[in-house]
Amino acid sequence: MILVIDNFFDANSLQLVTNEIKKLQFYSCENHPCDGYKDVPEYQTKFPGTRTDIIERANPLLNSFIYNCIKDTGKSFLNHRFTLEQFAHLRTEDDNAADYIHQDPVDWAYLIYLSDTNLTSGTKMYSAIDSKKDNENTFIHFVQNRVVMFDSSTPHMAWNNHGQNMDNGRLTINGFCKYIYPEEQ
Repeated sequence: MILVIDNFFDANSLQLVTNEIKKLQFYSCENHPCDGYKDVPEYQTKFPGTRTDIIERANPLLNSFIYNCIKDTGKSFLNHRFTLEQFAHLRTEDDNAADYIHQDPVDWAYLIYLSDTNLTSGTKMYSAIDSKKDNENTFIHFVQNRVVMFDSSTPHMAWNNHGQNMDNGRLTINGFCKYIYPEEQ
């Protein structure tokens, strides 16, 4: 299942969130402070571009605000309590060659597109992991202030990263969510 919601934040919140994200430190995969996550498959594979530390650690207030916005959507992914880890991620046109089709090791995930709309960029969803990239079944255009929620077992990849820096590149918030079941509480 894929769910797309436009105008996710109100205009003031979008600006505030984007400004706070741009203040955070971004790291390459090699320099990322992923302490405690060395066994997570996400960190065993080199991610393209740069990303922040977990937003909860980098800016707890911002993390709570985004979490509450996600939680308040009342959408179908939210039928159970969940935990999340979210990062801001910057990819530029130089990262296109390093991008790859992948799945995330959680129950569901989301992307919030922060930078200016670029209709030639977005996220592609696939029916299977295939390095030839010929089994695409959905393309979600990069529209500023759009959130894309999806089952993280769906093979996907960023498509046509753009720009050269924080001011014109592909800036997103990536959320990785796990359900909390009663026996885990």
